[in-house]
Amino acid sequence: MKQVLLNYTFRDTGRHVHNPIQSNFRFQDGLIIEHIDTCDALDWGVQALGLKDGILSWLFPAKRKEKAMEKLRKFIEDYPEYA
Repeated sequence: MKQVLLNYTFRDTGRHVHNPIQSNFRFQDGLIIEHIDTCDALDWGVQALGLKDGILSWLFPAKRKEKAMEKLRKFIEDYPEYA
């Protein structure tokens, strides 16, 4: 387990985010086969999206995951070497 402290500007809103994350990795044959990040989703949402949208993103995590997967698909489309 590794704790990482991220400070960044969330591109979708331009809001500053201070986000401590616990990252867990599982390796096999030198490759990452599982990666799970854990953070305070409500705290992140309020910082990144504002109070109302942050609370909604916390109440509906499937929607938050769907949006993240859209961004990942777009990234892989633009950079297929990372697929």
